Amino acid sequence: MDYSRNWKDLRVRTVVFISCWLGGFFLLILAMLLLGNKAMYLVPVWLIAFAVSGMRWTQFRCPRCNEHFFQPKGERNNQFRTTCAHCGLPKGSNQAD
Repeated sequence: MDYSRNWKDLRVRTVVFISCWLGGFFLLILAMLLLGNKAMYLVPVWLIAFAVSGMRWTQFRCPRCNEHFFQPKGERNNQFRTTCAHCGLPKGSNQAD
């Protein structure tokens, strides 16, 4: 089975999250320098984008078992995990078994 499409989706989710986190922070600072206090209206937009992208990243499902890759049942997420929390599929692997 070829899981490359799934792993590409995970990479996109990761890049979007990091971009919202760091990019949004630096864009907000730039907007504050240019617009002053009016830039504070952008804070909720940034926080919503940050939260939604983070949730999408952590809710990635394993291509093999279709469970949440980063979250074992009853435990907290660990986005630094290198194997599926349920079936042990290594991140980036295209092996079916």
